[in-house]
Amino acid sequence: MLMARATSLMTLRALRFWNVPICPTHPLPYFWATYKMTSSRLAMQKSMSKAGMLMLTRSIAVDHATQGIRAVSVCPGATMTPLVREAIRSAPDPEAHERSLAFSRPARRLGTVEEIATAIALVASPELEFMTGSELVIDGGFTAT
Repeated sequence: MLMARATSLMTLRALRFWNVPICPTHPLPYFWATYKMTSSRLAMQKSMSKAGMLMLTRSIAVDHATQGIRAVSVCPGATMTPLVREAIRSAPDPEAHERSLAFSRPARRLGTVEEIATAIALVASPELEFMTGSELVIDGGFTAT
């Protein structure tokens, strides 16, 4: 039960960030950007922590599935949030910076907050109660490249 309370707190913060309605009977999603699902030079600690979060999600799912606790990692890619919008605006050439962000993904655009929220609502829906211990990647194909 302590684990469920701890994961609920982490989830509530993430859900409030994305403005997703919170219901205690739904799964406990975790969030981090998909670029952190890939590795890069001199990023060993970050890569290890992200792999640890994926394994934590799986462990929670295995350990608590019989209690009705579901754990799903929601991994959004670059999304047009206020923070990203501000980073684009503050770049020396905002249009070039936005184009660069968009064209580094196979979908050739950034995701929207609405798309991420829709995916979270789908994962949280009763129709997917069998989904646990997995990751849902929403990144316009970035991690597929």
